[in-house]
Amino acid sequence: MRLINLIAVLVAALLLVIVVGLGWGAISIDFAGLVAGVDSPDQHIFWNIRLPRVVLAIIIGIHFAASGAILQTVTRNALADPGILGISGGEILFMTALVLFDVIFVTLQISDYQLPLEYLPFAALLGGICGAALVFLLSWNNGISPKRFILIGVAVGSMCQAIAMGLVFGWGPTKTELLWIWISGSLYGATWDAIAFLLPWTILATLGLVLCFRKLAMLRLDDDSGSARGVSVQRWRLVCLLIACLYAGTAVGVVGPVGFIGLVVPHLARRVVRDDLRLQFIAVFFIGAILTVGADVFGRTAFAPAEIPVGVLTSLIGAPFLFFLLFPVRLFSMPKVLSHVRR
Repeated sequence: MRLINLIAVLVAALLLVIVVGLGWGAISIDFAGLVAGVDSPDQHIFWNIRLPRVVLAIIIGIHFAASGAILQTVTRNALADPGILGISGGEILFMTALVLFDVIFVTLQISDYQLPLEYLPFAALLGGICGAALVFLLSWNNGISPKRFILIGVAVGSMCQAIAMGLVFGWGPTKTELLWIWISGSLYGATWDAIAFLLPWTILATLGLVLCFRKLAMLRLDDDSGSARGVSVQRWRLVCLLIACLYAGTAVGVVGPVGFIGLVVPHLARRVVRDDLRLQFIAVFFIGAILTVGADVFGRTAFAPAEIPVGVLTSLIGAPFLFFLLFPVRLFSMPKVLSHVRR
């Protein structure tokens, strides 16, 4: 697909889900009144609830999708994403420990507690970097093997999440309801302050991605081929991992872990764009935003006024996709298997 056609289709799809996200909800908005500037409750709903939520969903989708695409490129593994490589596990553990410390030793009234947005993204970023660093160190044996890196990442991520869940249950789930909402990955309560905090990180991580893009493209090759072309493979792999942590860590710090965006979106982008890595990342940005906004719209409208966190929906979408990646032949051959059974 040519670049101009690809961008046109992706922009049109993104605009469509934005319009749907702004218009659909538990309460219908009178857009005619908004255009006419009539002062009404619709003004408040549109500008302070719907619009920041859609904008935040776009940014969050970009963060998780870009992080997953970088990790899959660096590890040369189609199953890599922040949750599998220990990044999300480290983020959850650091965030949980920080919040519980704040609740126990700083805040007197748990009923009045609010997640401290001013430093939670920093804690998540630090946790993601520490988790990735631990995986990196445990995987090092005269270099990094992508297969060993993935296996150790799964182990470290599972261990961190288990410790975090133990902390929550040990403290008492009834006292940490807000933390449970965050762990599920929710855009509930999106504000312009959260967007203003997250947007500089988006710009910084994207700038780093652009500057390192040629080296990232070389990391798609095996280590010997990359070294033969003058690329310090291990050094640039570490730099790209830090950029992936920057994307994922800051996003997790604001809305919590949104699963499977980083896994599913790069595969969809590669289906749209076969070989050109530059176009693939453009598609990753758009598809990540589209999928996150669409999942959030469905989650807050399907069973309104009840709301399903966006992280739950993306996991429901991503889990069958993961099975498809793992067992494509078995899934396609299932009708034949069933026909033989009936005989």
